[in-house]
Amino acid sequence: MRRLPHLFSLTVLTLLTSCALAIAADPAPASATVPAANASIASVNNTPAPAATTTPPPLSDKQLKKINDFLAANKQDYEISGIIVDRLKLHPNPYKFKHLPLKDNKTGNMYVYANLSDGGMLFSYIDTTAAYSYHLDSKFNIIASVAMTNYVPSDVKNPEESLKTVLAYWAGVADQLP
Repeated sequence: MRRLPHLFSLTVLTLLTSCALAIAADPAPASATVPAANASIASVNNTPAPAATTTPPPLSDKQLKKINDFLAANKQDYEISGIIVDRLKLHPNPYKFKHLPLKDNKTGNMYVYANLSDGGMLFSYIDTTAAYSYHLDSKFNIIASVAMTNYVPSDVKNPEESLKTVLAYWAGVADQLP
């Protein structure tokens, strides 16, 4: 496993139920450094999210390659099912993939990246109150997004804006990778 400077740690995430995304940190994480996210994630409401929206690619091809290389070296098996798969428009249900979870030790927030079998990407952000997940195509268009609060799914309010924070975090990660 590649080792990065000492500020943050790579953390294992697990799925607790088939109908809710609940993620917890492993008590003995491996060392890795990642930047802190500077902005907060948008709150949730019950208005429908757009089916597909375009966000300018905040990650360059070089940054995405670095993240994918780090994913290949540090990936962990993950499976989601139930309403999360449906809300993120992933199939089959349950959906299995390899993901890269990181924990920002400064803020305690968790970030997850996965390359998906449909050619897209999954980015998630988890704070102390909710988990926000975004299914993107290879051009960073939002295919679907979902927020989970107390095991209840809802739409992400203004997903384009909240996704910018998550992608900026991963751009900072990529900039620190060799």
